[in-house]
Amino acid sequence: MDSTATKISWLDPQPVEPLATIVEREPITGQDFVVGLVVHDHYSVNEKHAVLEGWPLELQGSGVLVCALADHHLVSRPAENYWLDGVRTARTSDAAVTTIRAGW
Repeated sequence: MDSTATKISWLDPQPVEPLATIVEREPITGQDFVVGLVVHDHYSVNEKHAVLEGWPLELQGSGVLVCALADHHLVSRPAENYWLDGVRTARTSDAAVTTIRAGW
């Protein structure tokens, strides 16, 4: 490849309301942690094109985004609010992998 394979796009922190949370149980303590969010995709207009330059085409069309939470928190201690803070895309000659990160 003749360019950098990984690109990070930082987003202006915009509040999002989770449609669902992704929870993992910590195997040793048995505590449940929120590790991710499912949110409405407000970066695609009519699920046809992105309002952000460089927004990956692969993310458009579903109407939702699955986000990794930068810092996990206990399910029993919900965050007051969440926001999207960055998009990391890694590309090869054949594929692209995108991770959307949220904070609280």
